[in-house]
Amino acid sequence: MKKLLLIITIFATLITGCTNKTTDMVLEDSYYDSSLVTFEAIDPKIVQSVKKRFNNNGLLECEIVLKSKSAINLSYKVDWLDEQGFVLRNAIDDRYKNIRLNSNRELIINKLAQDQRAKSFKIHLTSKGTK
Repeated sequence: MKKLLLIITIFATLITGCTNKTTDMVLEDSYYDSSLVTFEAIDPKIVQSVKKRFNNNGLLECEIVLKSKSAINLSYKVDWLDEQGFVLRNAIDDRYKNIRLNSNRELIINKLAQDQRAKSFKIHLTSKGTK
């Protein structure tokens, strides 16, 4: 009986070790994957959800919903990533944009990739350098 249990455990370990693990969020899913957002001097709890999808033209779209208990000034930037995780540079999303997040109000940021090679993204949020 112990040998059978050992064999089953080894077999289960081998199967589990061979499966592909991905850290990206599933398309069209409202599951919030924290690896998609970086924070600098900001409480991560302001992020309510992060979503992504490919539109009919094959371009990646992302949406981030923010909400805070108090009013804060933020800056954000989106880096579009290719299949291997390299940043695709473009003039539109290269600089930080300043926004005001009012207390107890949702703010939705929608962005569209300019390059069909974009397969994922990273959103950078900071309160440093905002006015």
